[in-house]
Amino acid sequence: MAPVTQIAAWYWYGSVPGRAPATSADSSNDLGIGISLRIFDCKTGEQKLDTGLLKVTLPAATGSVAVLTAKRISTDSLAPGVSRLELEATDTGGQSARRTADFDIQ
Repeated sequence: MAPVTQIAAWYWYGSVPGRAPATSADSSNDLGIGISLRIFDCKTGEQKLDTGLLKVTLPAATGSVAVLTAKRISTDSLAPGVSRLELEATDTGGQSARRTADFDIQ
């Protein structure tokens, strides 16, 4: 029997304080956000997963805006043991934030 692929999911919640709409029909001044997720083996430091930059669709609104993003990931490349998830969010204004969390696969 073939092994069953385990599926994991992650979600990201962030807020965009003071988001202003584009000033004209040209939306080149509007804010955009991209996120990337990477997973590393804590023991070896080897990178096991990299989503690359994922564009986040922002709702059309002014003021503070809550942003939710979710993605399914396969755990095929993850061996039992402790891994580190690294999530980085960057906006078109040049601001970025990075967070990490360790998790254990048994």
